[in-house]
Amino acid sequence: MKIRDFGLLLKTPEPISPIKTIQSPTIQRITNMSNYSIYRSPVFQGAYYVINNETGDRTDCHNLQTALAHCVDQGVQAHLLPVPKQITLEEHYGCLTGGLGYTPAITWTLTGRVERVHNWATAKEIARTFPKKSWS
Repeated sequence: MKIRDFGLLLKTPEPISPIKTIQSPTIQRITNMSNYSIYRSPVFQGAYYVINNETGDRTDCHNLQTALAHCVDQGVQAHLLPVPKQITLEEHYGCLTGGLGYTPAITWTLTGRVERVHNWATAKEIARTFPKKSWS
């Protein structure tokens, strides 16, 4: 199957499968698209287009999020499932602020590695996110 776009004859790329798992750092989206197919655009980097399999209508989308939103707007079911975040051992054992005198930094408890950060507010937020834990 070939499509004509902007006066160019382009080969149609393979569609994203009807049930496709798309992972981001915190969300896994499983979309059941029986009437729609999402294709990567061969013309624009990061762009997609949605084809209605029943009518053959094509909708251009700027990114995958808008392509999925178009399918949801048309009545396709989408489910959001939480994906557990993998953390490193350093993050598991936590950190403390300081370690470079007056320069904003954090010190990881497990390795003793000192990491510079942008400002003290960032250091305090990271220390709050990964509190120091005792050895088990």
